[in-house]
Amino acid sequence: MRARPRADLAAAAVAVVVAAAFWVQRDYREPLSGVFPNLVLVGLVVLAVLLVARTFLLRRRAAGGAVDGTPDEAADETVDETVDEPSGGAGVPIAMVFASMAFLAAWVALLTPLGFTLAGILAFLAITVFVRRGSFRPKHLLIDVPVAIVVVWLCFIVFTRVLLVPLPVPPFIYG
Repeated sequence: MRARPRADLAAAAVAVVVAAAFWVQRDYREPLSGVFPNLVLVGLVVLAVLLVARTFLLRRRAAGGAVDGTPDEAADETVDETVDEPSGGAGVPIAMVFASMAFLAAWVALLTPLGFTLAGILAFLAITVFVRRGSFRPKHLLIDVPVAIVVVWLCFIVFTRVLLVPLPVPPFIYG
């Protein structure tokens, strides 16, 4: 098992900082309007704490014993604190990170002209093609398109009907 404690601790720190930044900026007009956002922020901090706890438990096991001090099967597992090289290894290549950022930027840019549903479906399909890394075949679209439509429409319904968050619609539909 490979664990990257520095990356996990950095991710936990970023999660706590983001949660704190949003917590400080809260300004709810109605008493119950902040229940869901507060729950999400508390959940984010709880997940960060669990990530830190997991990191230290893995370090302790890798140091030669289980949590209770007795050796166990996990004692021979190594903890790798190095960052994997972008050109290989088990880590994510830096090109994948930049490609993911480009996908996100393209999706955001398409939200206004295409609306949430069409931009979401296109983004979903683009990511499935990207994740397959060369093993894409046109028959994959027979599965990917219906799944993309269902997932995006479910998200749209949850946000617009349950959470009452308005999402962009294409101007050519309601324009």
